[in-house]
Amino acid sequence: MKAIFYCLLAIVAVSIADESSVEKSGNLKCYKCNSAFVPDCDSPLNKTAAQRYLVDCTDESFKPALYKGKNPVGCRIIDTTVMEQDRIVRECAYSGHNVQRVKHAGNKGVISYITQCDESECNTAKPVSVVSASAVLIPVVVAIILRY
Repeated sequence: MKAIFYCLLAIVAVSIADESSVEKSGNLKCYKCNSAFVPDCDSPLNKTAAQRYLVDCTDESFKPALYKGKNPVGCRIIDTTVMEQDRIVRECAYSGHNVQRVKHAGNKGVISYITQCDESECNTAKPVSVVSASAVLIPVVVAIILRY
């Protein structure tokens, strides 16, 4: 029984380490668009049609002034509702860490869900996180093991 517990603990540790790793090799490329201005940016994103929105996040011309000289840490999707209108913003991320649909409430009538990932072209959709899946699966497995 201890062996099973240690195996589960190792799986969680590997999942968390994998989630927090940042792509170190090559240039990070992300889709950069806003569905309020570009209807093609909406979900699901067609990768073939959206190639024109793929940018090199290390290119200084795409960086906001605040992040000039900083390396990108990932790609981001912001799923926002503004005055009951849904918008999708895809961009390079220069701060923060990997998250899955974290809710941010803004001003009156604005709700955003942010997803951030650290691999090139990872901001095409809202993927299910390994850690999120582990958070559900591991307690179920432990409960079954403890029951028997």
